[in-house]
Amino acid sequence: MDQAAAAAAACKLQVVSRFEIVPKPFFQMCFVGLPLLRRTTKQLCHYLKGIKFRLIQRLTPLVGEKGSYQMLAGYDTAKAAQATAYFALKSGGVINILKVTKLLYLAEREFMARYDSPMFYDELFSLPEGPVPSSTLDLLKGVAKDEEWDRFMGQKHGYDVRVRKGVDFDDLDSLSKADTSILDYLWKKFGHMSQFRLRDWTHNEKNVPEWRDPKSGRIPITHEDVFRSLRKDESLAEQVEEYRRVAKALTKCA
Repeated sequence: MDQAAAAAAACKLQVVSRFEIVPKPFFQMCFVGLPLLRRTTKQLCHYLKGIKFRLIQRLTPLVGEKGSYQMLAGYDTAKAAQATAYFALKSGGVINILKVTKLLYLAEREFMARYDSPMFYDELFSLPEGPVPSSTLDLLKGVAKDEEWDRFMGQKHGYDVRVRKGVDFDDLDSLSKADTSILDYLWKKFGHMSQFRLRDWTHNEKNVPEWRDPKSGRIPITHEDVFRSLRKDESLAEQVEEYRRVAKALTKCA
């Protein structure tokens, strides 16, 4: 990996890991200034460890029940878990899996619309039931296991998932004001809908143009697809991919 690109992307990791949104000029300053440091990826790892950079722990590959499931590099499990818990708490502590999956996809999408980057950096797909954030859906269904997820969410019961006992809004400390603003906005707009009505809403091309009906199986939704649907610069997707590349490199030395 190019040293300058690694330094720039690592800067972005550090900013995103904080629980607030930093104005765009600050991002621009990071991308212009940090390459001058000429740090290698290995040097960055030691530096980040030295200041107890918490994001590395979140990005470490996670193993499923049979030891074969590896979580997506760069995926922010803590934020995804807490966003799920947020919606579940809004729904009285339990929420339908189909409904919350759609809400989480829309949260990822709305964050991209407002801030030019995903909320928790999931991988996106078109399924017959609509667009989904794939890693989060695996956690919801119990296909994947993760300690951070289990701190906030219990196991699924039928078609529903319940927030873990004792968890309240005050415990959701990975969510920034920007995050909760979007989650509140989505709940006010869609919270009253049934899972089937919300699913049908996401099937409407006017609402989610990037979703395509796969009939069966699944079709990838790239971040470029989403940015295009949002009428944003499609080159923003390259920043997402650079984030993943550096995240993957950092997990090897975490």
